[in-house]
Amino acid sequence: MEQIAFNEFYSLMDISGIIIIEDSIEFESSRSAIMYDYLMMENEDRENMMVGILDDILREKLNHISLEYSKYRDKFVWDEVPKRDVEYYIKKHCFEDLEKELESIEESELLTQLQVFHRYGLGVKSEMATGYKGLLEGTKTDGSRLPLRIYKDFSAPEMKNIEEDIQLFIQDDKFFLCIIDNFMHGEPRGKEIIDELHKNKQATKNGICIALSSQKENITRITDEMYVGFVNKTADNIDNEIKQHLIMSQYKIMLRLLNMKREISLQKSFLYANENIKEAVFLSAMAKEEGITNHEILNQWIDLREKYYTYQEGRKEIRKTILLSSLFERMGELEETTEKEDDDELEFQNFEQYDYYINEFLSPPMSGDIFYIKGEYYLLVGQECDLSIRNGVRNNSIVELVPIHLVKNRDMGNYKEQYDYEKLLLGKFLTVEGEYCNISIDCTKREYIDNEILDLCAFNEQGYSQIYTDYKMKAEVKYLLPNSWQQYYVDLRERILNLHNRYEKIKKNEQELGFGVEQLIRDMGASHSNRLVSIIEFTHDSNMIKYDVKRVCRIRNHVLLINKIFLEYRGRQAFNTINMEMGRKAIYSLEMVGSTNKAEGKEATVILTTSRKDNMNTKRRDWVIKKGDLLQFINEQKPDDAHKYETIFADLDDKILVESITGFICKNAIKYTKQEKDGELLLKIQLLR
Repeated sequence: MEQIAFNEFYSLMDISGIIIIEDSIEFESSRSAIMYDYLMMENEDRENMMVGILDDILREKLNHISLEYSKYRDKFVWDEVPKRDVEYYIKKHCFEDLEKELESIEESELLTQLQVFHRYGLGVKSEMATGYKGLLEGTKTDGSRLPLRIYKDFSAPEMKNIEEDIQLFIQDDKFFLCIIDNFMHGEPRGKEIIDELHKNKQATKNGICIALSSQKENITRITDEMYVGFVNKTADNIDNEIKQHLIMSQYKIMLRLLNMKREISLQKSFLYANENIKEAVFLSAMAKEEGITNHEILNQWIDLREKYYTYQEGRKEIRKTILLSSLFERMGELEETTEKEDDDELEFQNFEQYDYYINEFLSPPMSGDIFYIKGEYYLLVGQECDLSIRNGVRNNSIVELVPIHLVKNRDMGNYKEQYDYEKLLLGKFLTVEGEYCNISIDCTKREYIDNEILDLCAFNEQGYSQIYTDYKMKAEVKYLLPNSWQQYYVDLRERILNLHNRYEKIKKNEQELGFGVEQLIRDMGASHSNRLVSIIEFTHDSNMIKYDVKRVCRIRNHVLLINKIFLEYRGRQAFNTINMEMGRKAIYSLEMVGSTNKAEGKEATVILTTSRKDNMNTKRRDWVIKKGDLLQFINEQKPDDAHKYETIFADLDDKILVESITGFICKNAIKYTKQEKDGELLLKIQLLR
């Protein structure tokens, strides 16, 4: 847990002033205690206080004191002032002019203006203020004090003063803290005070509020406009709790401001789209040609515009939310919620990872689509250029699928232990039975299927692989599909019908022919018999031809990663070809043991291995370095030994193989150690002869 000082905390949160509403805070009324806080006041805050002092003579004396203090300000070391006794410190250091001005004020004069001094926090006993000590002491840093207001009641005069304070503190878009005592004069008035603040628009916009109480009652207030957290004065780590609630209070403000700016940005984005309707229609048309629905490209276009406008106008709020999240994380471990997820949360998390609307929008099959085939789940993989139809044809007639296994939450631990670089675990998948579970995508196995079987899923809103023999495409379906898919549907329907008719003819004449369709497929070899679903594996019911295939959804965010894992596994290096490629070029540095001097920018060849795990750890792999680089480095660092090592290395090849992490070169002539830190390679050597 990282401890963040209150003064630093105030600075990070752009706090310009603090308002405390608490009846139990005590004050010291001596001249020295009041002057201690007075001298630390910011000039503007001091001037504001002077307006409330009605005694002209006292006001003039106080102005003289601040003027004299400005001469000695740089000589003051406030940490050395003993127990707020600023007069003792001034006498000790012989600040005579300032001492004279202080002595010109009698304590009796100060007593007449205590109400003003107390409002501005002069003489407050921070060490005696239960729950407030850290807050109050944190207002002072380097001889300067953050503007402070303290109110021991919440009647009409105090409310008027608080409104004035708020107007001062929110200048330049700054924020103020408001700490509320839940019980005042024995009565629970916290909710009343919070309600009054809630009515003040400036307070909801710039006020960061918490409520303190010695009672157990929790009056945490969360509305659309503000967050008021509750902290018990007897909490063990009260300072940390206060900071966490203050962070959440400001976070609420930032989210509300960001929400307002995003709403404006979204309106501007749609306005831009309306004003450029021709471009919108053009993008929609091009989207169809690329095999995606026009709503996807329009959403992406509008989303990009919205982000563009939001980042222009909301950078400050975005930066602040990042800062607040970082502060909250550093101050302590975040508490994990153990509450059961409600249906809306599950549906949202499911929507985040999967698109279950692709069937409704008649989207053509694409990499990342999940299919339910013969009671099992499979994922379509491949490059978009290979899956898209261009000029009525595809590059390949078949596609590849990888199996998906359902994993229940209770089994996730076992699956994580078995996890490797060829599998991917995803959560919140909704099965065809309507249950949520996790899925494990296995890229080490693959199945084949004809493109046409999957394409049939795109012609109906349920995602079934089916086609009607006497059905003409509806006008709505026709125009929802990409242009190229309209003619493709006609060709595909004709092909499936012809296939069905020929299948039936062969079926009827099996005895006469001496073979059936299945035998014919087997005789055609593996290229036709190894399909997950054969092209003839259909059912015919009245006017429908159907395959046992249904498209379920599409993975949103991990498609590129899955394709990468799949292609890397398929393209892994065969064991018996390991020596056909030396490896990859890498830059490393040479360093002599006992010296910090380095020779940087040396080139080595890092040999690939059959182990993916070892390939990720460069120092475990064999390196091939240049003999000339090594001799040059020895000559630079140990010139007296250079000739000796040239003789030792005379019979070596120009390239030297450095195998294990630690070892020797040329029969114990040099000891070496390979190191890797932050992606940088280092070879440390020690001369042994």
